[in-house]
Amino acid sequence: MRKFTTGLGLLAAALVLPLTGAQAQSNYPSQPVKIVAANTAGTAVDVMARLLAHGLSGELGQQFVVENRPGGGGTIGADAVVRSPHDGYTLLIISPPLQVITPNLRKNLPYDPFKSFTPISLFAVTDNVLIGHPKVPKTVKELVAHGKANPGKLKMGNGGTGFQAHLANLMFANQAGIDALHVAYKGGAYVVGVAGGEVELAMAPLPLAMPAIKSGTVNAIAVASMKRASQLPDTPTFDETGIKGFESGGWTGLVAPAGVPKEVITKLSNAITKLLKDEKIRAQFVAAGAEPWGTSPEETAKIIQQEYERYGKIIRDNNISVK
Repeated sequence: MRKFTTGLGLLAAALVLPLTGAQAQSNYPSQPVKIVAANTAGTAVDVMARLLAHGLSGELGQQFVVENRPGGGGTIGADAVVRSPHDGYTLLIISPPLQVITPNLRKNLPYDPFKSFTPISLFAVTDNVLIGHPKVPKTVKELVAHGKANPGKLKMGNGGTGFQAHLANLMFANQAGIDALHVAYKGGAYVVGVAGGEVELAMAPLPLAMPAIKSGTVNAIAVASMKRASQLPDTPTFDETGIKGFESGGWTGLVAPAGVPKEVITKLSNAITKLLKDEKIRAQFVAAGAEPWGTSPEETAKIIQQEYERYGKIIRDNNISVK
């Protein structure tokens, strides 16, 4: 009789456990959520992450906290998320360097950029802008002429070999047909390098470049988008200047470790879609130099795959490698 009673108890527990898990998912989030940003504080990606965290805190009624885990081209932060419990309470902010550039440069990563994560949304897109020191030509046409007349002497700053700004510089130089010297800085310090005249030019994300542009220490020469940026309505696009079809920019997204329940992914994706319709939230992203986006998990996966292939081609065509 005792064994039979114990068996009934185990059966009852087995029946209750799935209900408890389902209830936990429907109540998500029932505790604070950590969003890991594999970037240093103050970078464009970090700013986007904090805007999202603030919006989700209000939308879902729990605190979403950004934790910076920079290093290793984003691998340190990404690996920490992969190793965390797959319950939706530790998420990862992604951007091109982390999700599609580093995986093309480094084959022995501690995670798989696709299999290790479940996409949630790409929530912001940032255009790159070509900035120049005040003493260099102020138009693309004049710059290209100057670059062709002085091969190898035009210096372009970037945030490190293989980083998004470096690849954007290469794309511009290749399409414009100029031979530029690419100078690597640490992080966003290359904008200061342009302002100080150490390098003449750089392709930089709008959120990073806007303070220097507003202060007048650098000039905004052209925006790498097919339409003018709302933050720089008087700055032409590359397409308008004759560099036809030239586009270069970044995006910021949110992913979870693979295995997080689908209900949690859907809830987060829907919450992001809803908050990005709020005019106040949208205005905050625009003020920070980004345009709100908001893709579904399925769209996010497709775009990441396309971007992986696009950047892979740039890296292979230019024989870029890192140690």
